[in-house]
Amino acid sequence: MENELKPCPFCGGVAGIQRIDDYGLFYIVCENCGAQVCSDTPDYFEEFSMKDLYDKWNRRFSDGTAK
Repeated sequence: MENELKPCPFCGGVAGIQRIDDYGLFYIVCENCGAQVCSDTPDYFEEFSMKDLYDKWNRRFSDGTAK
C-alpha cells in the first residue's frame, strides 16, 4: 500500500479517510470538493483491503492505471 494519498484528481485538494461505523465502510474524501471513493466491502469481511481503497483513490487515467 502506498503510504500517501494523491491529491484530488478533480481539484487538487487534500484527501482524508473517514469510516462509517454503522456499516464498517471506509471512504477517502477530498476535504475541498467532497469527491470520494468507498471501500468495496465492510472492514469486518475478509475481502476488505485498505490497499484496494488507496489504489482506487490514487488511480489516474493519465498514468495508464485507470480501469
